[in-house]
Amino acid sequence: MFWVAKINDGEEAYFLQEATTELYASTLSAIAGYRGRPTDIIELHAKTARKVPKPMVGRVLSPREAEATLKRFGVGNEKLPTSSRSAAFTQTM
Repeated sequence: MFWVAKINDGEEAYFLQEATTELYASTLSAIAGYRGRPTDIIELHAKTARKVPKPMVGRVLSPREAEATLKRFGVGNEKLPTSSRSAAFTQTM
């Protein structure tokens, strides 16, 4: 499962997608109507991916939903994942 972050017209949005590769996750997000320039595509650890509620997979998450998801996984009050935090994001959860 991948965490996909994109920016479109200055607004960030987040997407959780089951896929085998980063490219496939990005493509599926575009097919689902999730447009924009990718800023991050992070593969979730398998243990973390199992904790993702099914209704959150395959759709755009608001920044508020994304923050709540991170808190659920114990990432804390940090900003949403960026490339510099990719390793911590996948290992922390």
